[in-house]
Amino acid sequence: MTPKEAFRKLSHKFHGKGPGKMKQEKRMKQYEEELKLKQMKASDTPLLSMEKMRETQAKLNAPYIVLSGQIKPGY
Repeated sequence: MTPKEAFRKLSHKFHGKGPGKMKQEKRMKQYEEELKLKQMKASDTPLLSMEKMRETQAKLNAPYIVLSGQIKPGY
């Protein structure tokens, strides 16, 4: 919880009024988004493209991946 959020919570409690419906929904949406980000792998994209590239690298046993075209022998 950030200092701003903590103050807001304290203020609501002191004055005896809670946040509005829209603000509650906004906070829930923010919280759910943070959970999604935490559950997702830090080194990967939402489409899991990095994981697929690493699998291809392991399959080919090479430190690189050719994205388009062909590999010329000797390079």
